[in-house]
Amino acid sequence: MDRPEVLPGTPEFVIKLPKDGAEAHGFLLTEFGYNGTHKFLLRQGSAVAAEAWPGLGDHARRFREELRANGGLVDAVPDPDRPDAPRRWIAARDIECNSSSAAAALVYGYGASGPESWRTDDGHPLGDYLSTGWRAPRKAWLVRGSNVSGHNLVRQLWLTEGIVSLAATHLPRLEEDDPTKSTLRRFVQEGYEGAASYNQKRGLVDELHAFLTQMRIGDTVATIGDGTLYLGRITGGRGADRLAGRAVQPAAFRAVAAEGPPLRGAAGGRAAETVRAARRGGPDRSAGRAGPARRAAGAAGPRRR
Repeated sequence: MDRPEVLPGTPEFVIKLPKDGAEAHGFLLTEFGYNGTHKFLLRQGSAVAAEAWPGLGDHARRFREELRANGGLVDAVPDPDRPDAPRRWIAARDIECNSSSAAAALVYGYGASGPESWRTDDGHPLGDYLSTGWRAPRKAWLVRGSNVSGHNLVRQLWLTEGIVSLAATHLPRLEEDDPTKSTLRRFVQEGYEGAASYNQKRGLVDELHAFLTQMRIGDTVATIGDGTLYLGRITGGRGADRLAGRAVQPAAFRAVAAEGPPLRGAAGGRAAETVRAARRGGPDRSAGRAGPARRAAGAAGPRRR
């Protein structure tokens, strides 16, 4: 029987079981399972927890029982030097699972997130190698750009050009419509080698991923410039300009509140006008920063609401 096709560009993933550190290994497959996610191949020789937790789902429980009955999972040889070690099973052959989460549940004996549980040798989660999945139909983002490297992007660029932007000076043009975190990490590591610390590069990957794959047409954006709150709506395609010096999201803004507590009552449903989508490039000095909701106040970048 031919071995299933491994998803191109993805490495081997591992789970280390608690207490004894026994390991399970596997690969993402190109084929999709019944739930619409990539199937996962648990490699022969992988360790599996013999104990199933009470909360394990019926389907996962039956899968483990079937594998025990047909010889897919066999008892691991006990370690005489570790009589108190938890009981383990060993995969006697490669086992194809409907998803990475199904494989994680098989290994752990309880329900677990496959994209988060399976890791590369250097600790990156499997989820970094997947295209953006489901997300809420509409999101709201607080985007700060009034003081980016001394420039007020809200006044000088965003309002006049109808965009929000993110610096990407050292990165090449990216042709993928829906880049994974793994792809963005590779570009950031190469483009910012020697120009940024590990933590700075890690933060930039998160910012780029949020900006390019999570901010989408119809999302609400809010920004503050010169004491005025502006609300807008994303009107163009995600990931505009493909990282050619600056990542751009076309947006339209309307002033909502002036001096004073600008956020009070600002979520009262004032819609921003829609404008034609445009793609633009430009130098780093005219590009803001995007970031996830946990970014500190005052930093430039979108914050989910």
